[in-house]
Amino acid sequence: MDAAQTLQKLVRFLRGGDDSWTLRAGLFLAGAALVGILMIAVHMAAGLTLPAPWGDEAYFLWQARGFERWNDFIAPEIDPDRPLLLLPYGYPLIMGLVFKVTGFSLEIARAVSLVATLAGFGLLATAMRARNIAAVSLILIGAFLLNGHFVAMANNARMEAIMFAIICGALLLVQNKQYWVALGLLGGSAVIHPNAMLMGAPVFFYAIFAGQLWKNWPNRMGMIVIGIGVAAWAAQALYIFTHWAAFEHDLAYRLSETTSANKGASQFGGWHAVGLVTIFAIWALALWRKVPVAHLTAFAVGAWLMSRVREEQWYDVFNDFAYLLAALALIEIAVKEARARYPDKAIYSLGASLALVAVAGLFFLKTGRIEGPKGYLQEMNVDGMVIADEVPYFTPEDRAILEAYMNGIQEDGLTTVELYPWGDTLLFPENDPDRVSFQIPYFDPDYVASTRNWPWGYGPTYGETPTVYILRTSKYQPRWLDERFDRLMARASKRSGGREPVIIHSRDETEIWYAFPTIAEAAANP
Repeated sequence: MDAAQTLQKLVRFLRGGDDSWTLRAGLFLAGAALVGILMIAVHMAAGLTLPAPWGDEAYFLWQARGFERWNDFIAPEIDPDRPLLLLPYGYPLIMGLVFKVTGFSLEIARAVSLVATLAGFGLLATAMRARNIAAVSLILIGAFLLNGHFVAMANNARMEAIMFAIICGALLLVQNKQYWVALGLLGGSAVIHPNAMLMGAPVFFYAIFAGQLWKNWPNRMGMIVIGIGVAAWAAQALYIFTHWAAFEHDLAYRLSETTSANKGASQFGGWHAVGLVTIFAIWALALWRKVPVAHLTAFAVGAWLMSRVREEQWYDVFNDFAYLLAALALIEIAVKEARARYPDKAIYSLGASLALVAVAGLFFLKTGRIEGPKGYLQEMNVDGMVIADEVPYFTPEDRAILEAYMNGIQEDGLTTVELYPWGDTLLFPENDPDRVSFQIPYFDPDYVASTRNWPWGYGPTYGETPTVYILRTSKYQPRWLDERFDRLMARASKRSGGREPVIIHSRDETEIWYAFPTIAEAAANP
């Protein structure tokens, strides 16, 4: 067999066929497994960094802890008098159910995000496996899912990872023409994060015409999924109505954040607008060339909307996802065009797909959506957040020293501790709340000035002065939080009677814990 025949056989194998499907599927599965193993390895390397324990994690997980303990979402660590209604309760409910089985743990919560990200990757890979660019799509998907935004999403106890898995499942359902099931899934998942409605809008618009929904009503599975979503929203609405005054306040506060004056061109204009126009151009090209990838562009538009509705680092992952889907759609259009023009020369379509993946990879590497191999872990940076080096974020010794201090600051009575960063409160899962209680000033007017600008409804309960303020500096906290740290240090000094901070623990020259006792006499440092 000469070289030309060998090459043609390889091309036929890569294009697929009954005689090669099993082997191709096995190789595809092996490639997907390799990406999954790398994702797990990076997750383990990140540990308690990228991000360091975050305030949002405390906000959601203390509510989940409340559901674990007494089947309600009251989080006394944040507000002892009323529930928090900034967002629906889907995510705290899921994590509360998990904690009932596993126990309360930040590491468990982050592991759930990893599992959800892996599930989303598996569903997306399955969708692409059925298309004409299976191998090259896996290369591009794997490169994206190992970038900093996806790594942070898989290592953060927030809703984005679960939403990613749900969206990828909906994409697979739409591709298989299960439109009503997909729409029911997206609509119901809005109780996890309302941004799901932004994804659902363009997908619904696409499904109306692609699935002729006015003629094709939901089947039994569609009715079940839609029914579950309606029931979830009904339960959320019932809970809201029982705490209506609190909901009024929190909704107004949330709207004040999302619609503040610093929006506009920075959020929707400039290169962001160019990106959206590009996605629509790919959609138009797909319709013109009759390539069935319009659903990819519909999901890309939804992901773009999810990323732009609010400037927040955790939403950037959906911006990456939008351009990943757009790139996959464009590559498939080009490959189909090459096969149509040169039906007897499969090497042309293979070359086109590989060339486009290379070009896309270089473009996304240049624009920061793909990480380069050099210094991959050491140089990964998401908005100032990095992966730990030889200096750990938190050690058993740190826990023992801090617990000894908090438990010994006074002999009798409940010790209330305001610990910053707030996410660090999650590092004490076995803390006895009857002995030491954490207090998180999430809505303190000294921290969030806009809280008092909205008089509607029942506002948050502002905590009393705690027994002690503990503030921690770390090399793993992004530097843009320094201003907040300085403000909270000044606040702690003022509320403790003008005291100077006491260093109660330090190590590695970068990890320092300061304390401001507010009682007349405090125990000596441990």
